Amino acid sequence: MSSQAPTPPVWGWMLNDEQFLLNDGRKPWRQAEEWMCDRHDWEEASKRTHDAVTDAGETVEIKSCVWRYRDGRTGRPEIWVDQYLGADLLGLVVYVELFDGAAILAHGVKNMFDVDCETRWRMHETMGVKVDYKAPKWTEVLTLSDVCPGFRGTFVDVLDDPDDAIVLNISDHGSVTDL
Repeated sequence: MSSQAPTPPVWGWMLNDEQFLLNDGRKPWRQAEEWMCDRHDWEEASKRTHDAVTDAGETVEIKSCVWRYRDGRTGRPEIWVDQYLGADLLGLVVYVELFDGAAILAHGVKNMFDVDCETRWRMHETMGVKVDYKAPKWTEVLTLSDVCPGFRGTFVDVLDDPDDAIVLNISDHGSVTDL
């Protein structure tokens, strides 16, 4: 069984847009950080509490997650307490894993304190026991206008207001296990 999340075959042709590919051989989360910095002209910081700084001096924690886990659950970023309390903004990148990398499906920037997180204790492999904030599903953080062009009609149910929460539209693609 593959360790990758399912790639929707019907979207294959849209996943080849060069501007949204993360395929240089490194982990998608690292490429996503650089992609967001390049896209927004942010200075990379690589600090414990944030990954970038805007021209206005705001700190940004950049997180990424898969669009959907292998078991069918919607992806969600992990935000550690130092990051949640230490960054002004959250830059979020949502991607789908491909055989040779990943492709960005959605991305956006939100005020960190507008992200409604649940506190929990977790064991981290290098940091030991640590508090993190269980972030909501990415579909509850980003809006339809944050979904990359070309995916808005296929990927999500069409909404009246582009600032409404995203509703995944998998009915056109069969069950989650078929994807």
